[in-house]
This record gives sequence, structure tokens and C-alpha cells, in this order.
Amino acid sequence: MPSLLVTVCVEGDNLQTRPAIITTRNGEMLDRVQGLFQQYRIRPTWLTSYEMAVCPCFQEFGESVVQRQSGEIGAHLHGWTCPPHYMVSEDDCFYQPYGFEWPQNVLRDKINYLTDALEDAFQTPITTHRAGRWGIDSHYIKCLHDRGYRVDCSVTPFVSWRKVPGVPGGRGGSDYLNAPY
Repeated sequence: MPSLLVTVCVEGDNLQTRPAIITTRNGEMLDRVQGLFQQYRIRPTWLTSYEMAVCPCFQEFGESVVQRQSGEIGAHLHGWTCPPHYMVSEDDCFYQPYGFEWPQNVLRDKINYLTDALEDAFQTPITTHRAGRWGIDSHYIKCLHDRGYRVDCSVTPFVSWRKVPGVPGGRGGSDYLNAPY
């Protein structure tokens, strides 16, 4: 029987506008979306960024999802919003660096911080991940593996993000045009 996996990135409001202050009002609407998924017996994975992990509204929603086993909570790392804060540009909120643009030890610390926040909030192991802005590399994958992640869904087959900048002077995003699938 064919399968369909549904993932939803749960992140701060309007991040594409590069706000200096991140709000989380969109968390108030997730019950409606979850209801639609349940109507069709879909069990989504809610890939959750740090600002949502600490948002009381999302915490209440996520607890309900976990308790009812009606979905999974996963991690969605936006390094510029997740502690520990370490600047890699003059304005990380504006440039929204890719995870691989942080020093390796900082990336590992950010993955651990987000994972701990999610596991503490929802009392369940976090084993699914998606990198913010689809940016991942081999070191990032090693950090996830070392932390116990079993699934990563950061790859966008046959798409290159190279022309989408992160930090000034960087190489841009990941290139999945010729990756083996």
C-alpha cells in the first residue's frame, strides 16, 4: 500500500520578512489543521523550531498531540533563533544563516539545546529533524546521528539552494540537484 508522510514546519510568524522580534501567533491555529489531519486519519510530524518549543500555546497543542498519539513532534532548527546565541554575521536575524555556517561545536550545541527543549516540553524522544532553510551537510548529519536522530527530511530532491544566500560571502544553501536518491 502506498504511504504518504506529512510534515509541517512549525516556526515563528512571517520569518520570510526577517523580523527582529519573532512572534508565535500562528500556533493558535494548529488545532484546526490537526483536526483536518485527523478527519483523514493522517498522523503528521510537527517539525518544531525553538521559538515554538517554548511557546505556551504550542506546548499545550503538542502535549495533546503526543498524549493522543495523533502526530509526532520533531525538531526544526533555525540557528538564528535557537540558543546558544552565537553571531556569524552582523545581523543573523536578517541573514538567517544556514546551520552549516555556524562553527561545528556551536551547531552541535544548538541541536542539543533544541532537542532538550522539545524533549523536556513533551516528555518524548525527538528523533525526526528538518534543517532550517533546507541547509544540511555531512557534519550536520553526524551531529544529528550522535544525538540519536533517526530521520532527517531536509533534502529537497533535484533543487539547488546555492543562489539563496545565508551569511554574506558564504556559499549559499545546499545543492541537491545531483544527489543520489
